[in-house]
Amino acid sequence: YSIDIDFNFKFFIVVNIYKMKIYLITHKESTTITQSLNRYKELGYEPIIHNGLNINEDLIDKNQVCYLNFLNVLEKDNGEEDIIISEDDVYLNEKIEILNKDKMNWLGFWRHNKTELCGSMVIYIPKQLLPHVIRQFKSKTPCHLDYFLKKYMDCIVRSETICKELQHHSVIDGKTRSHQNILL
Repeated sequence: YSIDIDFNFKFFIVVNIYKMKIYLITHKESTTITQSLNRYKELGYEPIIHNGLNINEDLIDKNQVCYLNFLNVLEKDNGEEDIIISEDDVYLNEKIEILNKDKMNWLGFWRHNKTELCGSMVIYIPKQLLPHVIRQFKSKTPCHLDYFLKKYMDCIVRSETICKELQHHSVIDGKTRSHQNILL
């Protein structure tokens, strides 16, 4: 186990001292899973690959696919460890740091118009919150995941994202998303 300390008036503990699982949600049309998986491994993580739903095959609404994939991971997890759920088009800039181990942490994102938080790219959930989070998901109609997180979940949001989005063809919006720094 290792502990990294930032003495710039804040105290962070690198998450690898905690028992934790990382789920990497992908689908069979993904062109970025290998890059994302390799980056996690370079940083010392061993993510669990979750083959999620695909809007083209599973006939689900594009605004529900991330929500339903997220819920599927939550339901399959045994709840014995904290978890991180990551999209497969994520390139981590740094080791994962948890700001508050008692709350959900929205770690990877981008901002629309420099103010509106978007992109549920890397989310941390402590094991003690998993039953509550699953109940919340099941009690709502599947919707855009970002909307759900903002409206119904109490998330700690970093001032800066820990990742970049890899260039890929988005099945959801039908466009190629280029390499971009998530904070525009």
